[in-house]
Amino acid sequence: MDTTKYDVTREQLFEAEVPLATSSYSPVSNRQLIETIEEELDKHGLIITGSAFKAADNNRMIGFYKLNRQNSDMGMMLGFGNSYDKSSPVKLSAGAQVFVCSNGCVSGEYMFKRKHTGSVYNDMLQFVSENIKQL
Repeated sequence: MDTTKYDVTREQLFEAEVPLATSSYSPVSNRQLIETIEEELDKHGLIITGSAFKAADNNRMIGFYKLNRQNSDMGMMLGFGNSYDKSSPVKLSAGAQVFVCSNGCVSGEYMFKRKHTGSVYNDMLQFVSENIKQL
């Protein structure tokens, strides 16, 4: 299996086929994750000043947004990751400094890491909403 990680666009992440839900697996699509983040950032006046997305095998992705508040010199970041092959949980991190490694590690001040089970999508929504307010 090719595990090469490569730069991709936001739209390319949206094109990856989302796996079907099962009794033990609840997928969160890349589109759901990214658009939820972008909507919350916009709602709270946070401006995306830079971004990067990487993917491996169309099954695993990581990305980050560099952020700035209106009328502020302080920069912040929000990093995230997702997988469609059950190899990695949905993960998000927000704060003044966020680390997003090419091996899929995402860490920072505020962290969310959750297996793709049950109410993962609702839990992710709650984390994004609550923690973007903190930024």
